[in-house]
Amino acid sequence: MKGMRLLLWLTIAVGLLVVGLRGVDAQGKPLTIRLGVHTSIMGAGDTIAIRQGYFKQEGLEVDARKFALGKEGRDAMIAGAIDINATAPTPFLIGLEKGLPYTAVALNSLFCSANHIAVLKSSDINTVGQLKGKKVGLPKGTITEYVFLTRAVPAAGLKESDFQVANIPDAKDRIPSLVAKAVDMAVLGEPHTSIGEHAGIVRVLEDFCKYDPMPFMLTVTN
Repeated sequence: MKGMRLLLWLTIAVGLLVVGLRGVDAQGKPLTIRLGVHTSIMGAGDTIAIRQGYFKQEGLEVDARKFALGKEGRDAMIAGAIDINATAPTPFLIGLEKGLPYTAVALNSLFCSANHIAVLKSSDINTVGQLKGKKVGLPKGTITEYVFLTRAVPAAGLKESDFQVANIPDAKDRIPSLVAKAVDMAVLGEPHTSIGEHAGIVRVLEDFCKYDPMPFMLTVTN
């Protein structure tokens, strides 16, 4: 609970910083921040802050846009559409390489325990090592892909050429891909994992915490 409160106030504080740098509206209208909100659990703090009116209490209006991946929010920053976004190190570094003038200012969360390697409940796959000759669904260009391919796969005694990777950017599409047998394994985040388990559709093999803490960083345009 303390961590969630801290996350809420970090986002609000960054919003105040951004609008403060822009200056006060001469007509006294509420200042607006353009905020990227992640549709998985990493965006929960932003969603709660918006719904509970925490930004309004600070004299701010929020133009919120939803993104299924941190890298989608990064691309929106590149396009000049938003000012604040949360993303993981991999897409953040790619953004820096592309020349995006932005800065990481705070830690949103460590989400390794909310990121799961899963299969259908009826599947005979019980380890990542059994992925050989099969297909996994995950979001490419993300820290999830990087950690899965460079740490989870080698730890299981496999190499990338042993299986296929299907790029499924939106987490809500990965369970249907498992059900349709389009992939044999998928990486799922919350709340999608819990929904799939509750419905009796998926079974979790492991989370990512033994491979990487998977930090999610709050970023703002310079």
